[in-house]
Amino acid sequence: MAIQSINLVLSAQFRDTRVVTSELFLEPLNQVSSLSQTDYQCIADRQPGRSGLIVFYERKISEIEDAEPYEILEHELALKLKEIADWLHAIPASVFEELKTNGLYLFFIIETWIDADQFDLELPPVFLKELGIHEIPLTIISNE
Repeated sequence: MAIQSINLVLSAQFRDTRVVTSELFLEPLNQVSSLSQTDYQCIADRQPGRSGLIVFYERKISEIEDAEPYEILEHELALKLKEIADWLHAIPASVFEELKTNGLYLFFIIETWIDADQFDLELPPVFLKELGIHEIPLTIISNE
């Protein structure tokens, strides 16, 4: 694994320059998932055209003080992706449909910074299944 940092993020944006407000994006999710009681970083009400975000996980390999930091990161990612899948599973499909009906485009981002020309990342089937059920596209972004 050559990942130096990784972020796991649910992004919501309008196709135009409207503001993604907490009322339109975060509150419907909070009503059914206790989003405000998690340690996820929730971002909305930014400048026009900017995405609303739920940052589930941010990690740099340099933050892991262990003889095998990549093994720790791999383990953390597996747990976090399962946790995100469980969170998505608990949300009725109607809530995501409401967000989309209100004009929000939702997508999940895995953003990585790598120090080589490849990286290994295993995505659990349960995570992919939940994205599929809610018709949330997955985008993987890397510097390479």
